[in-house]
Amino acid sequence: MTLEAIARLLNVRKEERWLVAKLFWMQFFQGAGTAFFFTSAYATFLSRHEVSDLTFVYICTSLALWLTGYIYSKLEHRYSIANLSKYIIYFMAGSILLIRLFGYTLPIPRFDYFVLIWFNVLYLLSNLEFWGIAALVFEVRQSKRLFSIISAGDIPAKFIGYTLASLTVSYVGTANLLIPAFLCMLASLPFLNKIIRAGTLHVHEEHHTHNDAHEHAHKESLAVGFIKRFTSNRLIFWLAILAFIMSVCIVVANFSFYSKIKEAYHDDIDFAVFIGAFLAVIRICALIVKLLFTGKLLTTIGVKKSLLFTPIIFAACIVMVIAFRYSLGEGNAVLYMFGATCIVLDVLKTAINSPVFLSVMQPLGTHDRLRSHNIVKGIMDPFAYLFSGVLLFELIQIQHGIDIIALAYFLLGFAVLWIISIFFLDREYYNTVLKAITSKFYTSADLSLDEPETLSLIRKKLLDANEPEVIHILRLIRFRNIGVLDEQLLSHLLKHPSDNVKDELLVLFQEGLIEINTAAIKEILLHKNIRAAVKHSAFAAICKKGNEDDFVFANINNADAFIGSEALGTLLSNANGKYYHEVAKIVIEKCTAANSKERIIAAAAIAKAKQPLFRDQLITLVNDTDETVAVAAISEAGKWPDVQIVETLLSRLKQHDKAVYKALLQNGELAVPVITGYLRSKEAGFEERRQLIRICGIIGGHAGINNLAELYHTLPEHTNTITKAIYHGRQKAGTGSHLQLQTVAENAIANAATILQLQKKAAEHTTGLPLISNSLAIELQEIRDNVLYLFAILFKDQEIDKIRRSLSVDNKEQNANAFEMLEMAVPRKLSHDFIIIYEKGDIEHRISQLNHKQALSIQTQDDIPAHILSSTHTPFFDWSKACAAYTLHKAQMNYDAALLKKYLFAENILLKETVHFTLNNVMTNKLLLLEKVLVLKSTSIFSETPEHILADLAPLMQEVEYKEGERIFEENAIGDSMYIIYQGSVRIHKGETTLIIFDKENDIFGELSLFDAEKRSASATAFTDCYLFKIDQLPFYELLETRPEIIKGAVKMLCKRLRAQNERTVLLQNTGK
Repeated sequence: MTLEAIARLLNVRKEERWLVAKLFWMQFFQGAGTAFFFTSAYATFLSRHEVSDLTFVYICTSLALWLTGYIYSKLEHRYSIANLSKYIIYFMAGSILLIRLFGYTLPIPRFDYFVLIWFNVLYLLSNLEFWGIAALVFEVRQSKRLFSIISAGDIPAKFIGYTLASLTVSYVGTANLLIPAFLCMLASLPFLNKIIRAGTLHVHEEHHTHNDAHEHAHKESLAVGFIKRFTSNRLIFWLAILAFIMSVCIVVANFSFYSKIKEAYHDDIDFAVFIGAFLAVIRICALIVKLLFTGKLLTTIGVKKSLLFTPIIFAACIVMVIAFRYSLGEGNAVLYMFGATCIVLDVLKTAINSPVFLSVMQPLGTHDRLRSHNIVKGIMDPFAYLFSGVLLFELIQIQHGIDIIALAYFLLGFAVLWIISIFFLDREYYNTVLKAITSKFYTSADLSLDEPETLSLIRKKLLDANEPEVIHILRLIRFRNIGVLDEQLLSHLLKHPSDNVKDELLVLFQEGLIEINTAAIKEILLHKNIRAAVKHSAFAAICKKGNEDDFVFANINNADAFIGSEALGTLLSNANGKYYHEVAKIVIEKCTAANSKERIIAAAAIAKAKQPLFRDQLITLVNDTDETVAVAAISEAGKWPDVQIVETLLSRLKQHDKAVYKALLQNGELAVPVITGYLRSKEAGFEERRQLIRICGIIGGHAGINNLAELYHTLPEHTNTITKAIYHGRQKAGTGSHLQLQTVAENAIANAATILQLQKKAAEHTTGLPLISNSLAIELQEIRDNVLYLFAILFKDQEIDKIRRSLSVDNKEQNANAFEMLEMAVPRKLSHDFIIIYEKGDIEHRISQLNHKQALSIQTQDDIPAHILSSTHTPFFDWSKACAAYTLHKAQMNYDAALLKKYLFAENILLKETVHFTLNNVMTNKLLLLEKVLVLKSTSIFSETPEHILADLAPLMQEVEYKEGERIFEENAIGDSMYIIYQGSVRIHKGETTLIIFDKENDIFGELSLFDAEKRSASATAFTDCYLFKIDQLPFYELLETRPEIIKGAVKMLCKRLRAQNERTVLLQNTGK
């Protein structure tokens, strides 16, 4: 089997293999060193002392480990991880050599106690050093796959070490086993040095943060600081509890087993042979489990089930020990079962629990991650030894010996606590991952305004608050529906000098939240100094009261058109009213009046009344030949939700698109089925379809979701727009739509898998097919966003929203935490392939890990453009198709002309032009629209905007030429356009003073005028003959109304430029100081 196949089997990606190998061998040699040391220490001790003496060793070990952990935590803040790791390796190797040279030659009392204690110290230091490195170089997703592999290095090493020890100890003696232990420790150093030289280990990471935390700790009392280490983070707290329980089980189980072994062996050589053979069996079992099962087990069943695996099996083994004792007596069966239990516990702890524990720590910040390692190993292990030592010592004193069954019952109880603790740990892990991906995003808290004291305070504030404060409180009342305003307070506020305050009160009245008497409203109407908009609200309020027909009728000919139309509409709405027939005749006359203003008033009155008898008149006005009347009637028609009116509005879409969009939005849910029916007819153009889908999403509602979901099959080119529309509808899908949306998500992920394979094929081409590769990357990005929106609709919307925002940030740790959160929030059949596709790493390895992928019928890389142009399964963007057609020509590939000819009639002008160029090699302008997109992309201001979005901006690029010395624009002239240099150079100057000369292709100038119409700060003159692209402000603004995505990239670039300028300013100020 090749190294490639082994790496694939172990789920190690190509870019990770070097680092994994170095860490593996580093752990291998340190593991071998501790194996030789352990065999020597335990064999010597057990041959000279009773097993009960181990209790004293455990207690002393706890103190030694506490001291070691404390010293390590201090050194960790003082030195970089790289340097500290080197010092620790030297220290471990040196201490082993000193023990061999002096410890076994000089008559030192109780020295074998010290050696056994020192083994645990070395084991702790080795763990802290190695996992401190691993925690920094891998993120949470990598940790789940790789920790079991890099930590597997010590397993074959210990297997070899224990095996060699058992085979050679009879010839060399137990003391000389320390020599290979010393050499193995030193052998790990070159691998650490290679990792440091490669720059993989960020030695500076969070070093200052550590120091700050360290200094802060000094200000607290020792007890408070110690408690806070555990309780400041609940995940660390439960990790510590679980580590303590697990360590106690291991210590007590091993003690029980060794007590039985002591009865069978008495010589140190016999002990060494047995211990070496026994532990060799454990290590080879652990190696098999760790390499073949751990990584896949963790990624398949998750954290909680992986952690539960060990205590459940351990508990089952203990139950069997108890059963054997009562059924078979004190024979060897109990010994063998306890031995098997120890093997199982050690194997599962090494192969599953330790890697999973380390993976659970990864979502923590770097400082907390290192702290958790220190707590789990440096504090909880000593606690476990102390607790176990005291417990065993007391049991031996009470029972006058070692009662295996009593210990078995104790272990069974602890196994139950172990299982319970895992459920708490899993909950905190979930919360920590969620916090890790949302820590940079603001979350608003709900306001509590229901308490009597708060309401009283609001009332008092309204009596003396200024205008902005009153308006803010009134809007708060409206949004929260709070009953604060009594009659006295209302009377006071209606006399407020501000028109805005009166307007807010009238809005509250219109929404039924307060009651205002008619006299007060009429007073507002009659007041000369109150602005017209407030009077409109006041008159609408009187009309709403419904008992003021005489007053309303008196205003039907009001000079204010709004008041007149409102009066007519109010009276026309009541077919039983005393003025109905008279008003109806007036409205009919106005519908056919020669004066366009009269027809506009009639449209407003009919829309207000919503009388079916007048529907045809409104439709006639919508189709009026006078554009002013038609637009006004369309706007008024939006206030009358009616199927026939919606159909009429859609028929006017091509003439008055903006007015129709606004009216349809006002029509609400009733309009959605009509709009979706119109969309299926394909009468609307591409951009019109996109806007109509968005309107349906804004309207929302369950009916809207169902209607939009049915469009996926009809309009596959609008899949992303449909998904976002459903998402913005903010309604959960019903059962039928849920299944349909899930199918859409599955298909989208399958399409992404196909595109990933195409990316691999494109990368293998001699040129790399950069244009196609970039377009495929855009396709993947859009599918990612689309699927995440679908996940938000189908599953935990708030959490998926946070994941989506987190993935938009180019941060390895944050992305890994987001994928981890996604794996917990979304079913595996959807999340597995999605995560593999979008995790960064070796593309070939990722493809091999996919569960669902279609075989591509591509023989050579030259078939890729043809596949994009002909694919029916994967709906590629028009931009990708245009790139494919362009590549066919530029790369001089063979192609079937029939494949391109169908796009000569494409709706998208960029695609149509590119295909025409490829087929005929003819250009009408200096550059194709596609090439103009590439020019835009290469400019600083649009470098962050995806090409398929810039494709809508490219048609606005005018080609202009200037002769040398010709003025392009003058200083102080109103700016209304920006320029991009294609050829030549331009001088920017104030008078005769030259500020800068732009002479590079794709340089831009005057770009700020694209966003505001301020005066030019300098003049621009052609320094040489120039060929420029010009984009005017007005068409750019119009495009932004339908393509707001264009502005996002530009704003991002302007923000980067502003931050860079701020940094330069600060640097200059500091330099000046």
